[in-house]
Amino acid sequence: MIRKVLEKLSMFPHHALKRLAVIASTLLVMTASDAAPQRRNDGDASVRVSAGHSAREVRIGVSKSVIVELNQDAKDILVSNPAIANAIVRSAKRIFVIGTGVGSTNVFFFDGAGNQIATINVIVERDLDGLNATLRRLFPNTNVKAEGIGENVIVSGQVNSAADVKTAIDVSEQFVSRQPSAAATNSNNTGTSSLSLSVPPGGSAGSSASSSRIVNALTIVGKEQVHLKVVVAEMNRTAIKQLGVNLAGTWTFGPSTFQFNEQNNYPVNGSQSTSGTTLTGILGGRLNTFIQLRVLENSGLAKLLAEPSLTAVSGEEASFLAGGEFPVPASRDLQGNITVTFKQFGVGLAFTPIVLSEGRISIRTKTEVSELDPSNGVVLNGLNIPGLRVRRAESTVELPSGGTIVLAGLIQDTTRKAVVGIPGLRRLPVLGPLFSSQDFLNNQTELVVLITPYIANPGARQDFALPTDGFVNASDPEAAIFNRLVKANGVKGPLAHGERPKGHFGFIYE
Repeated sequence: MIRKVLEKLSMFPHHALKRLAVIASTLLVMTASDAAPQRRNDGDASVRVSAGHSAREVRIGVSKSVIVELNQDAKDILVSNPAIANAIVRSAKRIFVIGTGVGSTNVFFFDGAGNQIATINVIVERDLDGLNATLRRLFPNTNVKAEGIGENVIVSGQVNSAADVKTAIDVSEQFVSRQPSAAATNSNNTGTSSLSLSVPPGGSAGSSASSSRIVNALTIVGKEQVHLKVVVAEMNRTAIKQLGVNLAGTWTFGPSTFQFNEQNNYPVNGSQSTSGTTLTGILGGRLNTFIQLRVLENSGLAKLLAEPSLTAVSGEEASFLAGGEFPVPASRDLQGNITVTFKQFGVGLAFTPIVLSEGRISIRTKTEVSELDPSNGVVLNGLNIPGLRVRRAESTVELPSGGTIVLAGLIQDTTRKAVVGIPGLRRLPVLGPLFSSQDFLNNQTELVVLITPYIANPGARQDFALPTDGFVNASDPEAAIFNRLVKANGVKGPLAHGERPKGHFGFIYE
């Protein structure tokens, strides 16, 4: 066969043979250069180290190993940090290097005369292939991946919801917790007895590196918006009854003066008037008496309905307040002037929604309805500072879009009764009520707080109506003759099927 090939080559011109020879030699050089690895890749199972002082870099994963082939016999091996890598000797020229913890270290090889024959720098990284395979299986339509930087693991990519973020982080934490950050084992030498494995002073195979941390770099694609509607409904019933006579006065007898007062120090309806009728001239003009007749029956009913609404992006906090602020004295400055701070009151709403999955929403909400209450106020340096009557609810709930839940509720029934009078006299039959006074108060309160979240989607401007749409002021004749504040548009009654309103239409305020 070789003779036939030579015969065919002799048929080619001389310059063509030269070109073929150059091409063939070039291909041989390229093939040889590809066959000889210059640097150890992660997929290589072994690395060959030649004699010399230039260090080779070797990257392996935790609990993974690489075979180091030497071109001459090694007598001693020094591992700088056995908590990161360990060396197992099989022969004088073959050593197994095992990654035991995340970090970097170096391994020195010495011959029988103590001369350094080779050095490798070992970089041990977390083996995240299993974690990335799990993340790809859990989130097939996303680009979620995990990367190791030292002891830390960065989980990045885009997911569809906050629930996917929590799942990815939980899986990463479980995976990392099962991998050692530093080795707690130190393998025994099972190779040639003439070789020795050295550990530097202070190095211990049981030493541990810093704890790992999961860095959440995930982003949610197309964050959804949540519209929260809160309803605060309260009914307050009050009944007050007062019946009796308050007596007060002074009695002067010789050098002594006696005072008596049966006014109720804790009246159910606030402070009492001190005005009354003065009776003098009795018992030698030394008795001054104040008599106050108190007869009262009062019933009250109060209704409160507040419906604040607010919209926020999933994961972001939003707050709303419809009310005002009132001043409260705080301190005095160096010139003696009183400084004040302002406290808010009214209808307030603050919440942070998180869309967990399709239609499921987790909400941390804080609702407050407050109003000024002068009866609970204080007087400070001649200033009347009113108190606040507050209804507040704060909680975290989870419910579907459009679902309603009772966030808070209250049923309160308060009864107060006070009886005061002159000791002894108020217990007299028939005449006793003339020397006593009775106060009775009953207060019943029922409060309910409802919340309803909706996943909000934006719409076109023409799909929304404003309270001021269709508002037209009444003309002078309509205001004078019909006593109207606004102009009435259209006629009452529903429109026929297919008929559309004509002219101005919308809200009408009366």
